[in-house]
Amino acid sequence: MFSIELLQAINDWQRGGDENQKLRRGNRIKELAKSIDNKFKRVDLCCFRQIALDKSSLWKFGDQLQLRETISAWTFDTGVAKEFKGGVPPAGYQGVIFDIVPKSEQVILNLHALYSDKEFYETFSKEQAKITGFAEGIGRYADSQSEVILEIDKLSLEAVYALGGFSSDLKKIAEMYYGYQPSDVEIQEIDKLLKAANRKLGPHWIMNGVKDRVVNKMLEIVEIMRPYHNKNTSNQ
Repeated sequence: MFSIELLQAINDWQRGGDENQKLRRGNRIKELAKSIDNKFKRVDLCCFRQIALDKSSLWKFGDQLQLRETISAWTFDTGVAKEFKGGVPPAGYQGVIFDIVPKSEQVILNLHALYSDKEFYETFSKEQAKITGFAEGIGRYADSQSEVILEIDKLSLEAVYALGGFSSDLKKIAEMYYGYQPSDVEIQEIDKLLKAANRKLGPHWIMNGVKDRVVNKMLEIVEIMRPYHNKNTSNQ
């Protein structure tokens, strides 16, 4: 059931690569997965994917977000999604985690199900010497990312699970708290309060009601600015 060609394709996919490599490797897996038992192409759980959106993508946020990588890696594990590529994207990008329960036709391969299969495990363990780059692919990641490969071309706003952002620095927080330029001692007091409350400054993901309020605010701003953005774009 598990040919060397399939093992190599999975290994290459898990090694990562640039956009063109991912496209080729995704299509390769899609082709080879046709002969795999359907139990490895079924997903009943919610899947998550982190995406870093640049400013141009935000103008499309109020509608359907068209994805550049239609064949992509998703995960069952929210922790994996949050820590993908170092966590919250850097300033200048909007980090978004989407969640969906995929339709059957959107599932190319459930890697988590594969790695849970005894025959698959025994096959790649026995054949690893024949797999080029094994140590950087299957040998490195295996099922550590609880991964499923999906083919999805666009996502709606309803699929937003979390937004990434950065809190103000300690000095700014202290200024907001006191209402004036704080002294070093007062800044240290705020630092103690934050630690006592187990609150960390810096990058973090917001979810649930807070996320919903931010998304709605973003939509309001985008709808106000969209006509000016479209006008400027058409004049270029």
